[in-house]
Amino acid sequence: MTTEVRAVSAQEMLDLWETGRARHPVDRAVLMLAAADRGLAGEDLPRLPVGVRDEHLLRLYQATFGDPIDGRATCPECAEALELSLGCGDLLDAGASNRLAGAELDVREGDYHVAFRLPDSTDLAAIAHLDDVDEARSVILERCVISIAGPDGATPRSLPEPVVSEIAASMAVADPHAEFVIDLICPACNAGWEASFDIASAVWVHVSTHARRLLLEVDALARAYGWRESEILALSPTRRATYLELAVG
Repeated sequence: MTTEVRAVSAQEMLDLWETGRARHPVDRAVLMLAAADRGLAGEDLPRLPVGVRDEHLLRLYQATFGDPIDGRATCPECAEALELSLGCGDLLDAGASNRLAGAELDVREGDYHVAFRLPDSTDLAAIAHLDDVDEARSVILERCVISIAGPDGATPRSLPEPVVSEIAASMAVADPHAEFVIDLICPACNAGWEASFDIASAVWVHVSTHARRLLLEVDALARAYGWRESEILALSPTRRATYLELAVG
């Protein structure tokens, strides 16, 4: 898959924020994906594997905001809030998926031969309302399993645990960016735990924060100089910052 990830312009940032602010987080991720990579033109973006999506979103963040990417976590023991700072390069070093939408994989375990595809954004949307982890896993299996050769009457929900575990392991190898798990230690109580780092949510937080900052800059410069929004956004960040200093100086 050709990658043409580029920095998002100021105007594109505001358009992305305006369109995505009322959307479901999964839909926001797809919107950002479309903005991230011109090489994805023509792809069925919601159907790209989750890891492919998040790899492109990381590269979007890196090109637009630099490194590292910031996030937050809460200690499960004492509820201490932690500020995270993770290197995009370190996260991307986990490997890359070359799987396209609908690409088929398979596993053989015991009497079972199961064909399946990797989860995508439509699958995440289907389980977004579920609080039960086991039910969410069952729904993902039902959606991603393509065929089962084995005992009569076998269904995705009836697959034995060793088969399900083999499918999950195969998915993790084929799409390593589908889940980023980091080891954390609480500075307050010294508790240690593993936490998933949600790339799409972290990128959206930065998009939203930056867009609001841009609106404040547009408001200040429009009041000071009478310029139109398009004229202000066309300025480089350095020039906008300099004019803001002059306006309030």
